[in-house]
Amino acid sequence: MTDQKAADRAARAFKKEDRAREGANAAASYAEEGVATRKNMERLRAERLTREADETANPRAPSAKKQKSSKVPSGKLKKNKEL
Repeated sequence: MTDQKAADRAARAFKKEDRAREGANAAASYAEEGVATRKNMERLRAERLTREADETANPRAPSAKKQKSSKVPSGKLKKNKEL
């Protein structure tokens, strides 16, 4: 009986240590992902600010609007009166 209790205690202690290790690994992974996310956000922000600064310094000329086509849309063909 005491051998069984000792084995149970050892198993519980092992599980407890294992959960602690897994928790520490998960926390470290979460922190690394947060750092990577913030680094990416900073890179994207810098790119956006650079693009906006370029656009304000060198504004684009307004593009010419396309003229509407004189073609009749499909399905709405004009009937030929000569038939």
